[in-house]
Amino acid sequence: MRTSIAILLQLLSLSLASPASPRLWSQEIIATLQQVNTYKLLNYSAFNFLNAGVEGAVVTGVVPQSPPICIATGINENVIAGTAQITRNYVGSKVQYFDLVSFYFGCVVNTVETVAGAPEMCTISVTGFRPGSPSKAVDTIDFTFSPKASVSASMIQAVLPSTFSGLERVEFAIVEATGTSTTSAMLVDNVKYRVYSQN
Repeated sequence: MRTSIAILLQLLSLSLASPASPRLWSQEIIATLQQVNTYKLLNYSAFNFLNAGVEGAVVTGVVPQSPPICIATGINENVIAGTAQITRNYVGSKVQYFDLVSFYFGCVVNTVETVAGAPEMCTISVTGFRPGSPSKAVDTIDFTFSPKASVSASMIQAVLPSTFSGLERVEFAIVEATGTSTTSAMLVDNVKYRVYSQN
């Protein structure tokens, strides 16, 4: 039987759903400058928490949807950390599968000197994989971030189609950027997903 708890962080309320319902998480990051690892029942590989502002204000870069903290890939050690992904696979996981609903994102010029460089146009690719041996890619969709300002810009929402359901993992990649994909960083916030767990 699947556990069910609907968490609506935007309303700051907790409500119980029927036993057949999944858990619905809306990601609001609360830590900073550390590897994400396991968070709210899923594992984040090659993502770091990032404080994109100074004392709550984002002077330059991409403004997180829930400022000032977001998660990022492509910054510092993430460049060599492998594929950025969200997965159900980790020691002790009871998650059978999950549905990715939506997230907010933006891209910045990756600089070692600053936590968030100038916003830049980018196209990211998101690929969903279902459980299996080997796991099977079920869909890939691209989203484009086109900032309207050169100093700071708001994130945009990426809404996934229904094919991003029953997943084992989701991989993220920058496939095109104003600079190059290797000198760009992707910032992500408010990841929303449903988790189906074993008892």
